[in-house]
Amino acid sequence: MGFENAKAKNAAGSILIRVAISIVLLGWLLYKTDRQDLGRAFLHVNWAMLGLALVVTYVSVALMTARWHAALAAMGARMGYLGLLQSNMVGLFFNLFTPTNVGQDAARVIDFKTGAKSTATGVASVMIDRLLGMLGMLIFAVVAFPFAAGRLHDVSVIKLAVGVTSASILIALGLLWSPAGRPVGRLATRFMPEKVKKGLRKCYDMTSQMTGRPTPLALSFGLALAFQLLVIITNYMVAQAVGVSVSLSTLMLVVPLALIVASIPISVNGVGLREWAYVNLWGAFGVSREQAIVCSLMFFALWVVMGLTGMIVYLTRRRILHAIPAQDPAAV
Repeated sequence: MGFENAKAKNAAGSILIRVAISIVLLGWLLYKTDRQDLGRAFLHVNWAMLGLALVVTYVSVALMTARWHAALAAMGARMGYLGLLQSNMVGLFFNLFTPTNVGQDAARVIDFKTGAKSTATGVASVMIDRLLGMLGMLIFAVVAFPFAAGRLHDVSVIKLAVGVTSASILIALGLLWSPAGRPVGRLATRFMPEKVKKGLRKCYDMTSQMTGRPTPLALSFGLALAFQLLVIITNYMVAQAVGVSVSLSTLMLVVPLALIVASIPISVNGVGLREWAYVNLWGAFGVSREQAIVCSLMFFALWVVMGLTGMIVYLTRRRILHAIPAQDPAAV
């Protein structure tokens, strides 16, 4: 009982620290911002355009789910799309209270454990789904870099961001799909409990199966690119709604980098970090501090709506994930 109480207190303390970090970061940004210009930027928002951006955001969630569905198929697991969509929506609700996407990932794994009776499948599929999403962001940033960076006097910071991100993601993918992954994994899990080691071993085996199913793997990667493109288009529509003149090629570079910064798990759902990244990355291309903050908050508001929709799904859904029997796993 005492252990459970201590665990709950630690979790509550961790949340409070992240809330404090979000408040401090936002407060510092607002302190440095002209509040009158900020207010004018809010007053001139084109709500019709923002509403259209909301529709695109719903479509992007559908694509996000299709990407996860394809990743599972590549692992030889057949799951119902509707159940996956509900799980994603519920996860977006829990994201509102956790650092980055921790809430969504945890909700999805719990659904697998409860409904599909497979924690390893849930962990492996969520991990691969996230990595494919990050790889999609990276590709857009790398491709857009030579087109957008020419408008900057100093590209050293952005070069560093693209380089570090590229190396991190490629190392993670290399460990998952190369012979080096298993010995490195054994070394990393040497001091872990046996139950955790078994789970991670099973996750690695499942991800290795994906190389034998190139068609669903390619589909999952294509959907990752399509999802990221929709996220960039949503940001473009938000920029248009706020009255910001910024090119799509610029957003292809700065949006992925900003979202990667926002994924650092030190604040609640990236609040504060996201605004800081928008101010600095969008600002490097001439967007004012006030407009960058409003764009960031409007983009975040769209995902808050997704989270509230997820709350409704959480309160009304009748069943969670279930596996669909497959006659021939090799054909999945």
